[in-house]
Amino acid sequence: MAARAERFNVDELNKAVNAVQKDIAAKKKAGEPCDDLLAKKKAIEAEREGVEKALAEIQEKLRAKLSTVGNIVHESVPDSLDEVRRRQRDPLPLRATLTRSPAGGGCSGGLAAGQQRAGAGVARGEEGGRARGRGAAPPL
Repeated sequence: MAARAERFNVDELNKAVNAVQKDIAAKKKAGEPCDDLLAKKKAIEAEREGVEKALAEIQEKLRAKLSTVGNIVHESVPDSLDEVRRRQRDPLPLRATLTRSPAGGGCSGGLAAGQQRAGAGVARGEEGGRARGRGAAPPL
């Protein structure tokens, strides 16, 4: 929380410098002397530098503490190779995806009606596909 408070203080000092700079520009445009505003701006900038140094120290301490924390991984990630080998011996059961046929019949685990496996007609030269190899069989 200290880092956020210091960052807020730096931002507020930046706002103050910008406001004073705007006043300086207005006075210079009008041809008026602005020595007091220049001194005020230098004082604010000096204060800002001190706050930025404190912020840098806090952030360095925070980085040092964060570097001691390891990665937090999901519970499904194996802890060691032994666990990986155990899972390979005893794999989780496979789940079949069942779909209802459009006619309202039972369930099937294959392709729905009207679907065709990708590239199924290519070997026979159907549907504009190219046959592989020499002397391809003519379309049926």
